[in-house]
Amino acid sequence: MDFVQFLIGDRRCALAVGAVLEIVDAPTVTPVPLVGHVVRGVFPYRGQPLAIIDLEPELLGGRALGAAADASEMHRAAVPFALVLEASLHTDPQPVRAALAVDRVSRVRTLEAPHVRPPMHSPRFVTGNVLDSDGPALLLDAGFVIEHAMATVKQGPRSP
Repeated sequence: MDFVQFLIGDRRCALAVGAVLEIVDAPTVTPVPLVGHVVRGVFPYRGQPLAIIDLEPELLGGRALGAAADASEMHRAAVPFALVLEASLHTDPQPVRAALAVDRVSRVRTLEAPHVRPPMHSPRFVTGNVLDSDGPALLLDAGFVIEHAMATVKQGPRSP
């Protein structure tokens, strides 16, 4: 199985290559208020706005965008890279696109099934642990990542 390996904060992660349409270098992100803590904002992708998902607070326990104390905190640091994802949702087979904010893209790698282990006590969008010579990486499911962001938007922003 082929994976794109990347960093979110200092957490190593991986996605199936088939779910990644493109890697965008330093997208210009426009914050969108009141959409919940997982959506960083939108950026123009091929003439259309595309939501950019920020899993760093979920994976690293940081402060969520939706918990910003005031409008000045809405302008977070630039997104180094965005992985443009396309996946069928588990609730709807129609493919959906969104982007995932990542700090660094490491490589594309082929790993055999024995190198993928089930996750332990992880959010639903983490479907396994990929083990290689660099250490473990969280295997993310693109469909569950997008569904998680959509559910967060429906919930609205968190209180500080």
